[in-house]
Order: sequence, then C-alpha cells, then structure tokens
Amino acid sequence: MMRSPNKIGRSAAGPREGGAAKAEASLEISGEVLAAIGVAVLAVDHKGLCRHANPAALTLFGVSELGGLLGKDMHDLLHGRQSGDPTAHSLKECPINRALERGAVTHITREAVTLPNGERIEVECRAYPMSRGGEISGAALVLTDMSAHRRVEEENLFRKVLLDAQSEASIDGILVVSSDTKMLSFNRRFVDLWGVPQHIVESRSDELALSWVLQKLQDPQAFTAKVAHLYAHPDQESRDLIALKDGRFFDRYSTPVKSSEGVYYGRVWFFRDITDLKRAEAEMSRLYDEAQKAVHLRDEFLSIASHELRTPLTALQLATQSFLRRIAKSEAPEIPTAWAKERVTGVLDLLDRLSTLIDTLLDISRLTAGRLVLTPETLDFSALVREVVGRHEEQLSDQGCALTVRAEHEIMGCWDRLRIEQILSNLLSNASKYGAGKPVEVKVEHAAAQVHLSVRDQGIGIPAGDRKRVFERFERAVSSYEYGGFGLGLWIVSEIVKAMGGDINIDETPGGGATFTVSLPLALPELAPEPGAT
Repeated sequence: MMRSPNKIGRSAAGPREGGAAKAEASLEISGEVLAAIGVAVLAVDHKGLCRHANPAALTLFGVSELGGLLGKDMHDLLHGRQSGDPTAHSLKECPINRALERGAVTHITREAVTLPNGERIEVECRAYPMSRGGEISGAALVLTDMSAHRRVEEENLFRKVLLDAQSEASIDGILVVSSDTKMLSFNRRFVDLWGVPQHIVESRSDELALSWVLQKLQDPQAFTAKVAHLYAHPDQESRDLIALKDGRFFDRYSTPVKSSEGVYYGRVWFFRDITDLKRAEAEMSRLYDEAQKAVHLRDEFLSIASHELRTPLTALQLATQSFLRRIAKSEAPEIPTAWAKERVTGVLDLLDRLSTLIDTLLDISRLTAGRLVLTPETLDFSALVREVVGRHEEQLSDQGCALTVRAEHEIMGCWDRLRIEQILSNLLSNASKYGAGKPVEVKVEHAAAQVHLSVRDQGIGIPAGDRKRVFERFERAVSSYEYGGFGLGLWIVSEIVKAMGGDINIDETPGGGATFTVSLPLALPELAPEPGAT
C-alpha cells in the first residue's frame, strides 16, 4: 500500500485556502525522498524563513526536531548576516537573496553555518529558486558539510608538507617517476648529487635529465638496461652500485609505488653517495693485506733470525767444548799458546757476530718506533771511510773481492760517526755477499754542499723493477735461502740516510753489478726536541 507524500507546511487541521495553499503547494517535496538524501536540504519562503528541513539538515544544525529550525531566519543561521560577522555576505551577494530576488541558482563553496552552541562550521551552499505560476515563492537550499572534507584536505596537505620536508632533509637523492616513466618530482639532494644544471631542473624534461645522468656514468649501457628491466617488471625492487666517471660511487635503490589495492602508480629511485664508504672499505682491505703480509714477514723473519743466531751459537758451543776437552786431557796439562790463541780468537769473532746481530735487532726496534738517536760530531768524511774500509779488507779479501778506495780529499762536516760506519759496513757486506770474487770500488765525492758515498760491485746486479723494493723491510732481490741474512740491511741503511736528511739510489754498474750512492748534507738537520723538553 502506497503512502501519501508529506507536504511542506501541511497542518493537522487540513488544507488551507487561497494564496497560502498555492504557496505551500509550490514548496512541496517528497518527505520520503528528503529523508533518503544524505545532504542537508531546507526549504525557505520568500522571507528566507525555514519552512522545512530533512533529517540531514537537522543533524547538520545540531537540532533534534524540526521545530528547532522552523521559522528561523536562514540569514542568521547560514552566514550570520545579523550577528555582525565581518565575513558575512552582503544582502546583494547572499545566496538566499540571489535565489529569491533574481531567480538565480547560486553556488558558494565556502559558507558558514552557526550552530545553536555558537560553533561555526564550513559548508558548501547551493540555492535553487522555487516558483509557481511564474512567481518566485521560495528557495531550496542544499548544504554539504565541508568540515570533514577540509580536515581531509588539511591532513593531506600536512602529509605533503611533512613528506616534502623529509624528502629535502634526506641524505639520498630521490626521484619519483610515473607509471608511464615521466619524471614527477625530485629533491634538492638529487640535483646536487648529479650536478643537474638549473635549466634542466626548470624544464623538468625527462630526456634532458636522463641524457645528463648518462654522460656522467662509467657504464651508461648497464644503467639504461637496468632501468628498462625494472620498468618492464613493475613489481620488482632493485639495489645496485653505480660508478661515475669522476670516481664517485652511488648506491642505487628502486621500489615500486602502489596503492593498498595493488594499483601501480610509478617508481621511486634513491641515490646515495657512498664514495667515502667505498674508500674506507678499500683502505681497510689494504690494511688487512698489509697486516697479512706483515704477519708473513714476521714469521719469515723469526725463522731467518733463529737460523742466523743459531749458527754462531752452535760454532761458539763447539769451540768452547773443544777447549774444555783439551784442558781435561791428563796427558796435556799445558795448552799450546798458538792453539789457545786460535780458539779464543774464533770465540771473539763469533761473539762479535752475535753482537752485530743483536745491534741489528735493536736498530729494527728503534727505527720502527721512530726512536733512532743521532749523535752528530765534526769529522773528516774521507778519513772515516778509509778507516771503515780498512776494517773490512780482510772480509772482502776472504770473499775474493779486490778493493779500491778513492777517498783522498778531506771533506769536513757534521755527521753521526757510528751511523756512517753502519751505512758503509752494510754496503760493503752487501757487495761482498752478492759480488763475491768480483772487484769492489768505494768512492767519496764532494759537490754542492753534499757528500756522495758510492759502493760499486760487479756482482749479480739488481733488476730495475726491484731497486725500490730492496729498501723495504725483509725484502731482497734474490731468495733468502741462496744468500741468507735478514733482508734488513738495506732497509736500515735507507732509514738512517733519511734520518740524516739524505737519500740513497741504485744504478746499474757497466758490465754487471750494482752501484749504491748515498748523498748526505754536510751537516745533520736540526733534531726535533724530545717530548717534554723545554
């Protein structure tokens, strides 16, 4: 059974007569339809007084019954024309008046509604004139509460501002592209990382930006291939390392942008400069390799040192045991002087060799710790060289090395006597070891406030590629098993020469062999004061 539509303004007493009934008829709206509409709908008469409101309108104005709105002046409720509100519309612009007086449909996106408690809310207002018989008798007002919409807009704006702030504060360069690979947005860090010129930034051209990026890469083909793959597979994430021509490295990460329903909107790219990290990794790798090498050299050094120390100790032990056996023999109460002298001399030679080995170990410790002490004194360099060479003549002769010395002229200067002796002794020992049976020449020259000491042999020589390496610790141009030794002599010489402000070089000797040349200033450089000294 169909219900009869409710009529606006219909009283319980029955239909009215005359013009009032006609005006009422012109404002008829189905109550059932109004009740179903989710927006506020009100009917006003030609004076702007409320004559009807649907349930949504009651809710909007915060009243529980229709009587709370009937007869109310909508000018007061809608925009506070009579409340002295400075934002209120003038009568000329009032949407109600425009509908009633001009018959114009009026749409105002921001209108204010005053609630009974004095609170103001924002609404969107549409006013439609209603007429009957060609005369405007009232207006229908449709009000949409915009407060919720504004809150959503404000929340979205806040999220955007927050996102922009986070993006600009990020250490990553961020690029956002659409599903059709168009550049949507990027942060300042992205521009700075890639050094994008301002005209490209302002153009927002995808082609110009990509062209600029590609010309900075070591492998642009791999870069574009990876990008093409990800655009062809929108569900995939990716992370890789890209190398730039200027030596920098970027960590590149990309992930798709999707809605909660899985709709693909595009892709975001993150670029982070990890050049310092890569350099730190390379440095750590280098230090690790050096540490491994140092451990290996330490083990090799300990093995060689044990052998070098054991040899004279064994000989010393045997010589001492032989001496004791001779003393113990009852048939020989007296020891022949020549025999005893020979044995004691051998023991002293072995002790001297042990002392030299121990001094070498101490020098290694001092040089490694940077604690080498120099004691300068004024001396004749040529005379000191002749003295040191004289002490090594027997050793060189035993090795079959004919010795020539050219140090006739006096050269006065200030040097550390013991360190000069150590330099020359090591070079002579090196010459006799690797040039046994061949001539050795020692020469001293004076030129340009420097003294030059050269030791030339005609031994096995040193290849050009090894001439720097032999001055490093535990290094030698040949196997230690063939020639023995710590592999430290030339390193010690080099470090002492540096400490004295000089340098040492190796040249090839014509006809084979090597020439070591030490160049020193005529006076030692001023020594730095010891810590705590005043």
